[in-house]
Amino acid sequence: MRLGAGSSLDDGERPAGAADAEGADARPAAEGADARSADEPVEEAPGPPRFLEAVKGDFATMAVMKGADYPSLRGLVDILGLPGTWAVLLFRLASSLHRAGLAPLSRLVYFANCVLFGADLAPTTVVQPGLALPHPVGVAVSPARIGRNVRLMGGVRVGGGAYDDQTRDGLPTIGDGCFILDGAKLFGPVVIGPNTVVGTNAVVTRDLPANVIAVGHPARVIRHRQPASVDAGAGPSVGPASGPAAGVPETD
Repeated sequence: MRLGAGSSLDDGERPAGAADAEGADARPAAEGADARSADEPVEEAPGPPRFLEAVKGDFATMAVMKGADYPSLRGLVDILGLPGTWAVLLFRLASSLHRAGLAPLSRLVYFANCVLFGADLAPTTVVQPGLALPHPVGVAVSPARIGRNVRLMGGVRVGGGAYDDQTRDGLPTIGDGCFILDGAKLFGPVVIGPNTVVGTNAVVTRDLPANVIAVGHPARVIRHRQPASVDAGAGPSVGPASGPAAGVPETD
């Protein structure tokens, strides 16, 4: 029997044995698909870290950038003398209060961070341990996802794309060990691969792979970096894999 476009057969019109044959063919395919789905691991995005775990990692990252002798009392005093350390502490406190259902208190701490240090860090942002804000003034982060040992320099903006095309709207995801330099902007549902450097005043609206240096408006890859391991513990591994200066890419 020939069918025109858009035509279909009811069960009663199918030739004898067709339904059984189709069922026999479809069942193994479906079972195979189910088996593959069950065997494939589903990687879930990590949730917010606990307060003390996060602060420990934040202090370690800041100490590495500052060159402080941490953990030690002298090193602790050294990093507590930096405004960026307190900006991150207030963010962690606001985030913890928000997760505890204390939204009014969370908002007050968030507001204090904006006024005291000029850091606009949404309490709903999920940031893994090791966040460092050496110069917190002008840093604004919407509820994005940020990995371990990430450094955000002054004037960095991370937020939604506000595109007419809804498929491009969303919030960024920044991988472990990334270094976002002064004035860089990350907009929309972009994914920044681990150990990537985003250059000064770069505008990122597309995904960037891991282990690269990207500059420009729009951001483009100009160089590759050697992969750097990111410690899953306190996170002291925040320095560059190569290069003449601490995380600052060379210029051509």
